[in-house]
Amino acid sequence: MSRRPLLATLLALSACASPYEPGAVRAGKTAAPLDPPAQSGAAERWTVEPGVELQHLVDGTGAPAIVLGGCPGLPAATPWPGLRPLADRYAFHYYELRGCGRSTHPVDRLQGTFRVRALEARVGLAAQVADVERVRRILGANRVVLVGHDAGALVAALYAAEFPQRVTALVLVSPADLLRVPSPSGGPFEPVRANLPKADRDELARFLASYTSLDGAMAQDDAALAALNRGLFPFVSRALAARGVPAKALPLDPDPAGVGGWAVQAMLRSALLPHDWRAAMKAVDAPVLVVHGERDVAPIDASRLFAAAFRGARLVVLGGSSRYPQVEEPAIFAEQVALFLASPSVRAEDAPAGAVAAR
Repeated sequence: MSRRPLLATLLALSACASPYEPGAVRAGKTAAPLDPPAQSGAAERWTVEPGVELQHLVDGTGAPAIVLGGCPGLPAATPWPGLRPLADRYAFHYYELRGCGRSTHPVDRLQGTFRVRALEARVGLAAQVADVERVRRILGANRVVLVGHDAGALVAALYAAEFPQRVTALVLVSPADLLRVPSPSGGPFEPVRANLPKADRDELARFLASYTSLDGAMAQDDAALAALNRGLFPFVSRALAARGVPAKALPLDPDPAGVGGWAVQAMLRSALLPHDWRAAMKAVDAPVLVVHGERDVAPIDASRLFAAAFRGARLVVLGGSSRYPQVEEPAIFAEQVALFLASPSVRAEDAPAGAVAAR
């Protein structure tokens, strides 16, 4: 399977999709208001709109930091080892994206006429970016530190571009190669293909043909699509193994209940239509740290593309890491993040978490 047919496959995934447009959430083009309802449920559940709750956990005390997992749609079951040493200075709020894990899954089956824009509004990038803003308001924080991994890094970056005045600092870990599509590096699946043993590449091609089939997705419910989405992880594991990274060292065997169904499909369909969101990142005036693992299947050029999109972003390469630096080298990861957050360019948060903040 050559790189050109793989790109054609990726674009086929979004051939009928409407793109996410930076600024849409700030302009109020969401399925629900940005003001969250009053919080009256369990402490580990946030109500971000009527009928939609996000499962979350908090680790630490101090200035508020929101952590967004990646892959996409793979929640953090426990706090990241690479952030635990900073828990005496920051309250890290990990939540499971809507449509993933134990959070509400707003879409099960698509009824009637299929409209990708409606799917995008319910569980796509626009909905996920809007939830970050709702969570900030629930926390009662004027500004927050945002930490994102993989696709979570993309959501964090898009939020920062839409609400730059609400971000203290941005930490992007192994960001998904979706800031510009087509990407010079070939997109998120090409590095997996390139690192697979030759015998496995045809199998990946067959998987992607099913994975990117719009007609096939329409016939499935959320649980069936979650099972399909989990099918990508073994290929990532094999590609990393080919680079000498043991699978047992990484969270590459996801809990079947954790991976999203329609949420993953919607975010990919939002992101894979040809676009270039780099110009939107120039609105971000908060300091940015991009962390890349040298042994990752994704090329360093993908992280460089992210770093170059921001003004004065810092790129750190960890030599002993692959896709999950926060797990593989937690001490070094924590040291780099602590140094970054302690720099004079990172403004101290000026509002403690509490009741819903003024907008």
